[in-house]
Amino acid sequence: MSAAGYTTIYNEVLRDRTLSLEAKGLFAVIKSFVGLPDFALSKRRLGYACSDSAYLLNAAWKELKQKGYLQHYFSQSENGAFCHVYNLMQHPSEPVDYVYSPSIDRPNGDVACISGAQRDYTNISTSVLRDKTISLASKGLFALVSHLMKIPDFVLRPEGIRAFCMEKVKHFSTLWKRFKISGLLKQHRFPSGQENHWTYEYKLCETPDLETPYLTNYHIDGSISTVATIDGFLAKIKTQVSRI
Repeated sequence: MSAAGYTTIYNEVLRDRTLSLEAKGLFAVIKSFVGLPDFALSKRRLGYACSDSAYLLNAAWKELKQKGYLQHYFSQSENGAFCHVYNLMQHPSEPVDYVYSPSIDRPNGDVACISGAQRDYTNISTSVLRDKTISLASKGLFALVSHLMKIPDFVLRPEGIRAFCMEKVKHFSTLWKRFKISGLLKQHRFPSGQENHWTYEYKLCETPDLETPYLTNYHIDGSISTVATIDGFLAKIKTQVSRI
């Protein structure tokens, strides 16, 4: 974690298509706390840094362990108290889940990042990663899109982003919509000159922007056709719920 308010996230993790967006988001959240004085890693502590339910957080936690990105060791002190320590891995390894290690000399809840040469990484806004109003999946998408936007000549499209995700089309579409509703992504759609063909431009926001439209459509002359606001979307959902 840098002093400028950014967290270094390894691109290998972000590009791992066997890892869910929730798990990628949780990895990034944990990484944002590594090295923070007096921080003790626990699922309860992480629950204060995201909007997800305990069930979804626990599922992402287990996934990181099963995929070898989060190693969990424990030991027991002379007074009988248990000490838990964690390794956050740059590369997936053999799963280590609650393994006894008598040689632990780190404080309880300590998490260390195990990495090689940090050449392939993306700096992500730490404030976004620790924002308790943003879901883990949206944080995972924010980190992944931040990485992909820095690749020369990469054309940002939902289908291209999904190529780096394990989610199926329907589920990804839902998470993509929620990502835009979070205020972190702005989409601008322009006519390409061909009938029913469009070009898209995207902008990432390092702080959630809930005021300006998340989707703006343009006419061929540059004038605005339609806009979709977050307030309008929430009002529509509220109306649908009241009807039910």
